[in-house]
Amino acid sequence: MDGSGRPHYTCPAIIDPTSPEPTTVSDSTPIALYIETAYPDVGPKVFPDTSKEAQLEFMNTAVGGIVEPIRDLIQADVPGILDPRGAEYFYRTRSALRKKPLETICPAGSDERKQAWQELKRGLDAIAKIYDRNVEGKGEYFAGTDITYADIFLASILLWARVPSDKDQDMNVDSVWEGIAKLDEGRWAKFMQKFEPLLQVH
Repeated sequence: MDGSGRPHYTCPAIIDPTSPEPTTVSDSTPIALYIETAYPDVGPKVFPDTSKEAQLEFMNTAVGGIVEPIRDLIQADVPGILDPRGAEYFYRTRSALRKKPLETICPAGSDERKQAWQELKRGLDAIAKIYDRNVEGKGEYFAGTDITYADIFLASILLWARVPSDKDQDMNVDSVWEGIAKLDEGRWAKFMQKFEPLLQVH
């Protein structure tokens, strides 16, 4: 239910029929936390015991700092990768949410777009400093030497930036992701390489 008491549907969602009573959980982070709590002996942990609170704080603050600029940079291009019904729905609902037509958000060459890029770069620099504190992981992982949920969460946001765009030709890139991949001597492109095998559907 949402705040008004009406049914509210989100994706992803799971139903665990093996618990004493079937358990329904929605949204990525609650699902990950539920699985690790309900099945502590299954698979590698993405929330090692000593890092859970630090990961959640990182996701809410540091990663949260890059979500809005990426959203602003790509949102107008999202309808172009959807089917007609999805494109119409996305355009209509997001334009209403933003209170202006999507195509007027961060248009090519605008000061608004330049500012969004500056905010994104600052946010990524802040994330890089946090990763650099993990000497054991050589700055490539949030904690330790294995992928944690914080790494997956960050990767999902960067993956979102791969929406094709023709608005950054002055940077000689075809997507916001390509612009990100060039930053910090290719740091984020290298970061994403470890996730490529996980993105394959078999």
